Amino acid sequence: MRAHSDHLQHRKADRWPQSSSQPLRPSSRHIAGASRYSPAASRYSPAACRYTPATCRLASLALVALAFATTAGCGPVTTASVISDAEHDLSEVKSLEGQKNAPYEYTKAASYLHKAKELQGHGLYEQASTYARRSRVMSEKAVEVARLAQERSQRKTKFGDKPGKKAPPSFTPSGGGGR
Repeated sequence: MRAHSDHLQHRKADRWPQSSSQPLRPSSRHIAGASRYSPAASRYSPAACRYTPATCRLASLALVALAFATTAGCGPVTTASVISDAEHDLSEVKSLEGQKNAPYEYTKAASYLHKAKELQGHGLYEQASTYARRSRVMSEKAVEVARLAQERSQRKTKFGDKPGKKAPPSFTPSGGGGR
């Protein structure tokens, strides 16, 4: 009879802790071969997993394939968007006469855009978007330089040379005065 009562005591201790400082643990009796203190005693441990390693590998492979399939279309879409933005920026530079007012920046932006389109045609989307971003940066610089040049030319036309004013004398290193 004592063995039976020890068994009942053991089951009570398994379900109800004696003090409040003991954490509640699930029973380990439902896991085959697991002792009460083994790592397999947890309900969420690998020993309690009902899937075999081959099934887990197959599931993880399916997840990777699904992730690849959903992100495969992102490269061309984002690259096309960045190239479109770069084209828009370059057209803004053209409207500000960037070829005349900011030739270096305009040429560099146009070259980067051309290279981006070429790489996109070859399917190298990451490199193409990098060149398109560089084109946008150079287009922004060209816009700044072109606007400054336009403002400078507008000031020249507004405040141009006054008729009675003499040109400043030019000085040469020899001291001849330049006349």
